[in-house]
Amino acid sequence: MSRNSSQSLSERTSPNLLAREFPRWVSYLAMARGVLVDAAMYAAEGESPRVARIAKAAAEAGTTIAPSWAAPLADYQILSGAYIEGLSHVGVFDRHASDMVPAPTKTRLVAVTAGGDADAPSEGGLKVISSLGLTDGVVAAKTAHCEVVVSEEIVRGGGRAGLDLLDRELRNAVAGATDEIYLTTLAVDAAEIGASGMDSEAFFYDLGLALAAIESGDSARFHIVMPSGLAKAMSTMVDASGQLAFPDLSPSGGQIANIPVEVSDALVTYASPEIPAIVVVDASQVAGDVGMVLAASSGQATVTIGGETISLFQKNLLATRVERHFGFEALRPAIAAVITGAAYGETDGSPS
Repeated sequence: MSRNSSQSLSERTSPNLLAREFPRWVSYLAMARGVLVDAAMYAAEGESPRVARIAKAAAEAGTTIAPSWAAPLADYQILSGAYIEGLSHVGVFDRHASDMVPAPTKTRLVAVTAGGDADAPSEGGLKVISSLGLTDGVVAAKTAHCEVVVSEEIVRGGGRAGLDLLDRELRNAVAGATDEIYLTTLAVDAAEIGASGMDSEAFFYDLGLALAAIESGDSARFHIVMPSGLAKAMSTMVDASGQLAFPDLSPSGGQIANIPVEVSDALVTYASPEIPAIVVVDASQVAGDVGMVLAASSGQATVTIGGETISLFQKNLLATRVERHFGFEALRPAIAAVITGAAYGETDGSPS
């Protein structure tokens, strides 16, 4: 019995195993330098029957008469979905997605912005119907793309460690590209709150203003997003009594006032590193579609890394390009606020 056939059903469908199938597919594409027929050959010798079916389907033409035509598409959707689900531990958008209203991309949305008033008419009396305000929009399609360049040795001979390295780099790149689009879009129409100071008292005052600027109700799901440098400074701040000002915050995230805090440096097109910004958003007022990821590879292209133009072939490098097609749309106008000029916790480098 082959190793593939001896795998149990639970092993083949476990979340951890499924999440690793996308980087495995990417590694086959990279080894084949983007040639699908060769990728199918590598996949056939690999550990995942699902990836082998996907690779074979990508190399062969389909037919509308075959009863199993397009079946591999379901395999790829499973593979892509499992990989995207794993991004919830890495990216801001994917962490917020669980609090968003699920809605397919390019779907027309009609959302109530002002609910009806309760009424208790007397028997035989008129029943008053209040007016409802509606917003009418479409879940906008977005495309995030990124490139990861690795040595051919890592892909071909790196084993599990090489696959783990490729997986980590892909996750960080995909999540970062997604978050840059998400956070920058939120910031465009967000209310701006100028930071009032640098201590914890000033932060809570500014956070209160940001929350007040967001139109929300009892079903709100607030999130705070801040850059990594600010998270480091604030997680080590002490108050007047010498205690940590934000005991539930760490340099990698946590909570402030029972509100989840995510750390991301993706808001690069809105605020420079010298002028940090904090985003406060009610994710329950966002319609979102986590979408799908697609990959392509090449070993013969010319790329620019750190200002230097490099030939992949000459340097024995492989480049993988990943595209994520996803979407989101605000259900109401005032769903986010941005605290600008945030410098909480900054000191001259010595304790007072």
